[in-house]
Amino acid sequence: MTVTSPPPPPLSASFTFSPSSSQTNQQVTFTAAANGGTTPYMFSWTFGDSSSDIGSTVAHTYTSVGTFTVVLAVTDSGSPQQSAISQQSVTVTNQPAPLTTSFAYSPSSPTVGQNVTFTASASGGTAPYSFRWNFGDGSSGEASTVFHTYTNPGSYNASIMVIDAEGHSTTWSETIETSPLQLVPSFWQQYWYLLAVPIAIGGLSTILVLRNRSRVSGRGKKTDSMGAAAGVQGRGGSF
Repeated sequence: MTVTSPPPPPLSASFTFSPSSSQTNQQVTFTAAANGGTTPYMFSWTFGDSSSDIGSTVAHTYTSVGTFTVVLAVTDSGSPQQSAISQQSVTVTNQPAPLTTSFAYSPSSPTVGQNVTFTASASGGTAPYSFRWNFGDGSSGEASTVFHTYTNPGSYNASIMVIDAEGHSTTWSETIETSPLQLVPSFWQQYWYLLAVPIAIGGLSTILVLRNRSRVSGRGKKTDSMGAAAGVQGRGGSF
């Protein structure tokens, strides 16, 4: 009696590739899979751009944009030999421009306690972008436009890191010079000399100078705290 083995199941083939969104000059990895038939299998590839390769896992780089038909052909070791084909379209686009960033801040010469507006810009890469700020004083922020107040005078190295949708990142930094808070003199401190007014005390003509609580009156002359002198003459005199 002759016993015959049942025929192997039909051979089938499939493949995956990564990344799924391919760009020019970017390596694409193709991975084949086969079922049925008789092992071992032989894998051969054509990439749609006149290139080919063999193996269960291969890598290929496209140098031009377009949509390419990738074909995987699998043959088994059976007799009779079986074969199977799988194909998919791969779309290749141009690589984006390099990711760049910079920022502006206002006011350009901040003082201690003053609110500073930082505004970042980004281009290239793949949007959307995320923003990470370091203000150089231990503080940070996350947004394209942020606000920060420095509490001490000095030089601070403020920086922005931008990360695009593909995980690429770039940074930009600038030195922020923060000056001490300048106190504005009061009206009385600036214009004290306008407040010298004549008054009459006990029949005498005199001048009363109002500044920093200094007063001049009576006969003779006296120097105020800033060295200003008030002249006084006798009865009926002029000033």
